[in-house]
Amino acid sequence: AAIKEVKTEARSEAPPLAYDLTELQREANRRLGWSAQKTLSILQDLYEVHKLVTYPRTDSR
Repeated sequence: AAIKEVKTEARSEAPPLAYDLTELQREANRRLGWSAQKTLSILQDLYEVHKLVTYPRTDSR
């Protein structure tokens, strides 16, 4: 079999919004079985120690 035709289409899609703390805790529990406290503790370390995330306790997206 040979490819006879290829159609391409340019389109853009906005990225999803970042998680807020509550959503992240729910997702970590669902996927990893982590408690809300464990998720917060890890997130706090990522903020304070490694400087990889913004302040985790704010509600801004």
